[in-house]
Amino acid sequence: MIRHRVAFGLGGILALSTSVVASATGPENVVVVVNDSSPISTAIGDYYRAVRSIPAQNVCHLVAGTTTSESISRATFDADVRDPIADFLVSSGLRDSTRYLVLTKGVPLRVWSEISGGTQADGACVDSELTLLFTGRLGDAGQPGWAGNPYFGSEKSFDRFIEDGGGAALKYLVCRLDGYAANVDPVTGVPQDIKGLIDRGSLPAESGTFLLDTDSSKGEGSSGYGAGNLWMRDAESALLADGESVVREATTTFASNASAILGYASWGSNDCCTAGPPYYGEVPAGSGHVYPGTFAVGCLTTDYVSTSGRTFADGAGYGQSLIADLVRLGATGCNGHVDEPFLDAVSHPQYLLPRFAMGYQAAESFYSSIPFLSWMNVVVVDPLARRAEYPAPTVSSIVPAEGSIAGGDLVTIGGADFRGMPDVLFGGIRATPLTHVDAQTLIVRVPRGTVVGPVDVVVRTPFGETTVAGGFTYRAQPVALRVLDPARLGMTMRFEMDGPPSAPFVLLVDRATGTTCRVNGTVCFDLAFTPALRVLSNSITGNGAPLDAQGTRVVSFRVPSNPQYVFRYFHAQGAVMTSGPPNRAFTVTNRVSTQIFP
Repeated sequence: MIRHRVAFGLGGILALSTSVVASATGPENVVVVVNDSSPISTAIGDYYRAVRSIPAQNVCHLVAGTTTSESISRATFDADVRDPIADFLVSSGLRDSTRYLVLTKGVPLRVWSEISGGTQADGACVDSELTLLFTGRLGDAGQPGWAGNPYFGSEKSFDRFIEDGGGAALKYLVCRLDGYAANVDPVTGVPQDIKGLIDRGSLPAESGTFLLDTDSSKGEGSSGYGAGNLWMRDAESALLADGESVVREATTTFASNASAILGYASWGSNDCCTAGPPYYGEVPAGSGHVYPGTFAVGCLTTDYVSTSGRTFADGAGYGQSLIADLVRLGATGCNGHVDEPFLDAVSHPQYLLPRFAMGYQAAESFYSSIPFLSWMNVVVVDPLARRAEYPAPTVSSIVPAEGSIAGGDLVTIGGADFRGMPDVLFGGIRATPLTHVDAQTLIVRVPRGTVVGPVDVVVRTPFGETTVAGGFTYRAQPVALRVLDPARLGMTMRFEMDGPPSAPFVLLVDRATGTTCRVNGTVCFDLAFTPALRVLSNSITGNGAPLDAQGTRVVSFRVPSNPQYVFRYFHAQGAVMTSGPPNRAFTVTNRVSTQIFP
């Protein structure tokens, strides 16, 4: 029985936008690990590399003589598995470009625990340990206990997670191609179960239904075993919201004879009412009851079973159910555990299944659903598997299409194919926060701008991006100005600026007689060629502070005793440079005139 440990607690019409298909993680970002001591391991590596067009230089060979035992000691893991893989990634120049490590049958599966102690046990799945390579976390998987997964619950593609700096804590998602070794294909030398796993992973998913088999005897709530049922209910809500077909079995019946299962979550052998070993498949033989039924191509599975991934050896016998049987039944990907993970560490279906349904790659879907690394989870799947190849997003409208350079305006973007977690950039700056209404509508809060005028708007999803050239125009930000003291020769005068909190500003003085300036958005002077306009204070260039949290700032200026010019106008504004030096131009938004007294 799996154990629980803690209490549990988500403008205008545009004529044209240019869409580009995303450069998602691909074959060149996959490293395949084979054990040269196992002919089956090398055969799997060769077949998978051919199916997915993995470059030949992306195959890491564990040297002949490396153990093929599923369970190994910590010392053996360090010396014979972890260090050779790390050395290969460095020597091949693939350390930074690799996203997915794919282990093959014959590469050890489990580091046995030499220290008992619940969540501080030093045993773990080999695959999960390798996720920490080059992060420095837990001694690169050399210490007891689990490590938090920074990718858990993420809606980012893994590429974007790395791009945003996540690689400091998690560099690689590690999956495995494994299953029973019986019935070896005579042409490829790959066992039929594993060959089928690879073949299904390379195909688009078929249509089908998501089957969520809860166990009502465990209750439903935020704590204890009831949390597992609650997660399935949350998965149901998310999938239904996306228009998917869902069946949630809410009784004590262990679901059987379902057809075209596209996603599956259950309690496995921990369900109160299974038919007994082997739990999955026709049980008992000849009964006509197939648990859970037939899988559609593309089906990902997870179950709440402590040791469902403890072995992939033929005839290993049963205590608890095995995900190897789900692979044999036709699953495209499975999550299991090599030892007791505790309930809060299992793959959470409310993340796994909706992520895959909306088009994320299988590795991204699984690892966004797993709370801990350096722990017990084993993920059996082609990491590149994906439900379908989705188009890049398109944009049809941005409303409103202009706003203050201070940012903060709400903008609604209309279009199509806003799948996954869309990213919106204005002039290269990411908009936050982001509300993803549906696949046709986004609502964003515009970020602070850096230039006055039109900027490009980019909408990016895990499947591509679209650029609307000049799609949004930043307006100058008004900052009010008033003189606090009379202007006298040789004396200090003070100016008070008022505007939006933390707004940048520029305070200018026009020293030339007869010069005119237009107000409200018109460029007044080019500082590079008009020395008559003097910058008294400029928070943009770092010579001063922006307006404070209340939206005010008082600045001082000492009037020369013998001014070269008669001061006529002072100008305050929130706009910054409209072009780079030396052609710096400021947009005047208001001005005050004053007379200099002797």
